[in-house]
Amino acid sequence: MTRYHRSSMPARFRLVGLAAALGLGVLAQGPRAWAGETEGCLDAAERGEQLKKRGALTAARRELATCAREVCPGPVKSLCRAYLDEVMSSLPTLEVVARDGAGRTLSDVRVIIDGRGSVGDEDGSYPVDPGARLVRVEGGGLAEERLVTVAVGQKRTPVLVVLGARPPAPAPPPSPARAEARRSVLPWVVGGLGGLALAGSGVFALRWSSDATCRPACSPAETDRVRTDAVVTDVFLGVGLVAIGTAVVLFLSEPTAGARVTAARRTAP
Repeated sequence: MTRYHRSSMPARFRLVGLAAALGLGVLAQGPRAWAGETEGCLDAAERGEQLKKRGALTAARRELATCAREVCPGPVKSLCRAYLDEVMSSLPTLEVVARDGAGRTLSDVRVIIDGRGSVGDEDGSYPVDPGARLVRVEGGGLAEERLVTVAVGQKRTPVLVVLGARPPAPAPPPSPARAEARRSVLPWVVGGLGGLALAGSGVFALRWSSDATCRPACSPAETDRVRTDAVVTDVFLGVGLVAIGTAVVLFLSEPTAGARVTAARRTAP
């Protein structure tokens, strides 16, 4: 808690002394008129001083503004104005900014600080007591909260509150390198499978030619093995030729990288 260097005399005794100095005012205005205004000013001054000492600066400001009015006796008014200057210098303020999900500033919102509706000062800032403050902003059926800690004398602390989800950022168009990579993957994969199939066909063709040397005196088992080798050779050969032909067609039919990038840019939001 901030300690202010003032007289240690209790506020009531000091203010009573000030009231005693107003005897001339009593004689000039009459006891009843003077007593009504002065008692209210003295009470506000005493409460304001005690609130200031406890660090309740927003409440102290209200009380001290009451006893700093022109209608209050001169010495009381001077003391309250001096205290009020100290409070205003020490009073932290918040600068609350509300925006929607698209980043636009919102003006039709309600600001609630520590559970109480708050009204900003003329400069748009919100006075608060030092310490941790819970700021809630409501608007358009939405609400968001922020916990802010402020110190004595900390002015215009920014508090940004976003009401509503931020829209997702649009995906960037594919780069030419990525478009080229997607263009070339599928044809090369299919062509690679075709190459493996042709290699398998060559292996079984060699095996078939080796097994066929037994002709014309091949046994039934040897004859079956020769027939199997021939069938597998033909299957692998057919699969390989079809795969390579398909890969060529895919490679020639897909658009180039430049065409992909142009199309992506046209469809991007």
